[in-house]
Amino acid sequence: MDQLQFRYLSSDYSEDLLKNFYYRIFVPAFPLFDEREDFELWSSLLRDKSSSPLSEIVLSGYRLGEADPVIVGGQGVEYYPESKCGLLTYLVIAPEFRGRGMAKPLVKAGLEAIECLAGGNKVRAYFSETNDPSNPQSFNDPQNPRERVAMLDKLGFYLVDFPYVQPRLKGRGDRYYGLKLMAHLKTWGYDHNWTQAPARLELESSILANYLQEFYRVTEGEFDSTDRDMKRMTDFLYQHPRLNCRPLRELLA
Repeated sequence: MDQLQFRYLSSDYSEDLLKNFYYRIFVPAFPLFDEREDFELWSSLLRDKSSSPLSEIVLSGYRLGEADPVIVGGQGVEYYPESKCGLLTYLVIAPEFRGRGMAKPLVKAGLEAIECLAGGNKVRAYFSETNDPSNPQSFNDPQNPRERVAMLDKLGFYLVDFPYVQPRLKGRGDRYYGLKLMAHLKTWGYDHNWTQAPARLELESSILANYLQEFYRVTEGEFDSTDRDMKRMTDFLYQHPRLNCRPLRELLA
């Protein structure tokens, strides 16, 4: 078996590899239109070094620079320079490679990619999202949402106790209410020993507040503090200066 390779498309762009990953692996994993971004947007952001946020897509696989590449999976990441926070957007492993330990090295590569995008700035938090297994919207997920939560728990993601609402993605109709917000253990300096983390961690609310304002400005064009969803989130952050973060597996209890 060849050695697993990683390809960072913002610095080593390939239209063919991106299309292969997007249409063959990504779209079937995210069939809901409002949950996924367009191929053209991905392609544009990867090639625009001045865009905000800064974007990267890491592909893992074999023979990625040859005529017969095999793509194992992909991890999308973004870096928000004002709040100095990273977002791990989409993690997808091709169905034929699932259950073979391929997700962990890809997540590690995604975390390192955020550090590179930060350009020497200390990343204040590494956020991500997952479908809430108890939300009816999650029943449309082609992967069992409970299985996905169990997998992400092993990959070092912690649940942030917060009433999160995902902003509407560019070109999409509405916000998405069926997600839970997560933070990766690297936020607290756990680079490798993800299984040895404590049962409870805390996150400064100001970090999330700054990130949400930038995130909403980028996706929706503004952060209106009087908007119902935004007011609910900002009121919660004001009332809770430190947020409780706990192992993601507690969603399955």
